[in-house]
Amino acid sequence: MFNVALVGAGRHSRRNHAVALQRIATESSGEVRLAVVCDTDLAAAERCRAEYGFESAAGSIEEMFARTVPDAVVAVLPIRAILPTTEELLRHGKPLMIEKPLGRGPAEARRIADAVRHAGVPVQVSLNRRYDPGLRLALDWAREQGPLTSVHGRMLRHRRREPDFLWGTAPHLLDALCHVAGPLELPEGGAVAVPGNTRCNRVGRLCGPAGIAVTFEILPDCGRVDERLTLAGAGFHVEVSTGSAAAWQAEAWRGGALEWFRAAGSGDPEFLRNGAYGEMKAFLDNLRARRPVMPGVEDALHATRLAEALDRMTPGFVEA
Repeated sequence: MFNVALVGAGRHSRRNHAVALQRIATESSGEVRLAVVCDTDLAAAERCRAEYGFESAAGSIEEMFARTVPDAVVAVLPIRAILPTTEELLRHGKPLMIEKPLGRGPAEARRIADAVRHAGVPVQVSLNRRYDPGLRLALDWAREQGPLTSVHGRMLRHRRREPDFLWGTAPHLLDALCHVAGPLELPEGGAVAVPGNTRCNRVGRLCGPAGIAVTFEILPDCGRVDERLTLAGAGFHVEVSTGSAAAWQAEAWRGGALEWFRAAGSGDPEFLRNGAYGEMKAFLDNLRARRPVMPGVEDALHATRLAEALDRMTPGFVEA
């Protein structure tokens, strides 16, 4: 039996991670056990326990480990709590899934990466676009057609004016682009800051070893909520919507004609549509099979470095 602990019983955790764990435990026919859910708000932990089938609830990590010794821990935390809680969990030496971003800024991200290297335990970062069913379908099809020549990513939002949008949310898109086109860097002069209602508007290009032309738009307050990737090569083109903003859909073109159109099922819940279930299942399956987990902290660190470079374009950037 493989025992799993969940740290964090807030809204995001319940809507995505707890329900994904519940489904996986049911599908495993008893091989995966939801041992304990932990939250500093013990009443919230108790509600999560009752709703999703955890065997016990705890109000602290110390109490959690006193109740059980889990084989894996999933931590879904506010940004301010990611660094101290990750460091505390790593001291127990158990495989771990943590949320992005890696703390409140570059300094905390590097500290988390150093702690993970020192601990020597598997750590996966929740960059769920990699497991979005639509993106996986589109990417598999595109790779069958031939080499990619261009990739475009867009992240559009409405009234997202928080000053840390580039750090807190944009890594989802940046990591997805790296997943598709290889490790990418921001070249000198590769992006511009776009005037608007937020300091975080960016458009530009990225470059990588594969020679694929990669462009992007990050517009947090442009009046439309949309997130998508477009992949193209010689004679083919596929576009896929991704993320939690809407149910995914993808359409593929080849030789001037629409080859196929796919979309999420009308009854599919959000945690299935947005990749949360896929990433959780991959995390647990890889641990149980003693395979590497991915994306790891180094992958997340790469995406956060891109976000840092984009953020530094704004006068007044101060490293946390």
